[in-house]
Amino acid sequence: MERDQAVFLVLQYIQSLKDAEAAETESLDTVSDLLSTAFNLKLDDVETSDKYSLPKASLPELLEAGVESLGVKTPAQELEELKDNPLFQQFLATVTKKGFFKGTEEGTPEYKARHRKMVVRFMAKLEDQKRKEAEQAAEAGAADLPPVPPPAPSRAESGGADTAAKAEKFKEQGNDCLRNKDYEGAAELYSQAIECSPNGPKSHIYFANRAAARHYLKQYRGAIDDCEAAIERDESYAKAHSRLGLAHAALSEWPKSIKAHQRALELDPTNKQTPTYIKQAEAKMRQGQVAAPGAGGAPGGMP
Repeated sequence: MERDQAVFLVLQYIQSLKDAEAAETESLDTVSDLLSTAFNLKLDDVETSDKYSLPKASLPELLEAGVESLGVKTPAQELEELKDNPLFQQFLATVTKKGFFKGTEEGTPEYKARHRKMVVRFMAKLEDQKRKEAEQAAEAGAADLPPVPPPAPSRAESGGADTAAKAEKFKEQGNDCLRNKDYEGAAELYSQAIECSPNGPKSHIYFANRAAARHYLKQYRGAIDDCEAAIERDESYAKAHSRLGLAHAALSEWPKSIKAHQRALELDPTNKQTPTYIKQAEAKMRQGQVAAPGAGGAPGGMP
């Protein structure tokens, strides 16, 4: 289904609500007019109707069929199913112990947002586990076939002190690139460090450092993702919160920037730049300013 057809079906559904007086007609008229204008679609155009309408099914029916066919669920449905999952309870206990929810109260919007991120990561891990089990089952079913050589182990599978040493080496090389303003090279080297040790004792540093490189490359959303990954691994790492604040500032997301910097200041009260960043963000938020490209400050030195 292409975009225009989806919008046309929404317009038809809005019209059905108006006909049934299921909602305030004036509000529905406003929404309908805005959509029609934005996408240049008219319900009374015969050619458009012939091209996009689906007379035998309403939009709710199409949605229900699509949900059933794809097997998708709402976050609330997923969470309800996870409540009795012992693996999920173990995962929740682990991230809680690591301080993922530190500084938040259960039931608050921030707690719910972090909880949702945690659920998303658990579901990704669960899907990965299911994929591996399916691959193992397929291999077991092909036991009568001639054996094939096993794949070479990845850096992440090599394990032990050797893996940690490689990750540190990549990090140091990334730091050198960053000091020399080779930001793409730095991001690549930090990525290799993460590949070697995605969940090791220093992984939060690798993610936070890559966030700095991505910030210089103006990849602010990527920097935010990396900062959040660093915080998930070590919530007490002040630099991750500080760089998160800078990335949000670069996108003119002032409330989020202030919040991140405030947490950074709580964790590292000796950092003299953080109060300045907070004051700047508060001033720009009051003025309703949009950040200039690269605004918000530099993401700081590398550990």
